[in-house]
Amino acid sequence: MVSNQEEQSSSSALGHIDNKAISIQDYLKSYKAVQHQVALYYGEKANQISRQMNLKGEAWDRLLLLNYAKNERIKTSDSEVVGWIAGQ
Repeated sequence: MVSNQEEQSSSSALGHIDNKAISIQDYLKSYKAVQHQVALYYGEKANQISRQMNLKGEAWDRLLLLNYAKNERIKTSDSEVVGWIAGQ
């Protein structure tokens, strides 16, 4: 039997990745991370560039990549990520 809480959470899911519901909060976190990534890459031109990008699609792509990394047990440290971003 499905409880009301479970029913509400599955109906409020924006989508599913590998049968896991993606909540509005998870999606919004991903969208915000994409916005930050654009700001890091493009600096002052971020607003101009972001209008030309599909940020919604990028947020879903990010969720897909995170799911893939989790399934493959890929892990990286914060310092590795910072080093990679600095090298870009």
